[in-house]
Amino acid sequence: MSQGIAVSAIAYVIPSEVDEKATDLTRFHFDDASFAYMTELAPLYNAENTNLHSFHKRGGHLILWHGLADQSISPLNIIAYYQGMQREMGVEQTDSFLKFYLLPGVGHCRNGEGFLPVDFLTPLMAWTETETMPNTIRTERPVLGEGPMLPPLGEHGKPTAGGQIHMAPMPNQPYAQANVASTASNPVYPYPYIAQYTGTGDVKDAQNYRPVKSPVFVPMIFASHEVTKTVPPDF
Repeated sequence: MSQGIAVSAIAYVIPSEVDEKATDLTRFHFDDASFAYMTELAPLYNAENTNLHSFHKRGGHLILWHGLADQSISPLNIIAYYQGMQREMGVEQTDSFLKFYLLPGVGHCRNGEGFLPVDFLTPLMAWTETETMPNTIRTERPVLGEGPMLPPLGEHGKPTAGGQIHMAPMPNQPYAQANVASTASNPVYPYPYIAQYTGTGDVKDAQNYRPVKSPVFVPMIFASHEVTKTVPPDF
């Protein structure tokens, strides 16, 4: 999956000119020259600008999330971006309009062993319209067969043509269904807080957890116009 995303990006998206030969990763060298080549269009593509003052002044609210089991894009990147925004705008101001969540066990976009689907739209709307800050997001594991349905598989268990996105089956219902029966629930708290079991009650019930600050420290920080210095090829 990671290779499928990488070769397409290197050949058709990242360079200033299409290079179909780049689909052969054996031709790609992980050196300073290649890094400079890959960052030529970085200002256009990279979501690295940590200065969101204008967005904040217009009353904008933002929810960021990333799966901790993402096998294609490391969650360290978004942690670095979030911490860079805090440095740029200040911790208090950043947290007044932005909430960032890490989903345990969730892969790239979905997949993985984590609890899915997750409804981020409803809390974002409530935050925008009624100033109800989303300090907790409830995640659930639906009963097998419930929730967004995947397209039928074709020969040899592979998705049918046109039924893929990022090398994974694309759901034919791209939204979270309301009132889907679940077998378990967990809370997710804004980074850097994680869910800790209180020690009493059903471990499969989100109400029996509390937020605790994670002891893990991530030193990476993105800064506007400095990303190529922050994450060099030999990082």
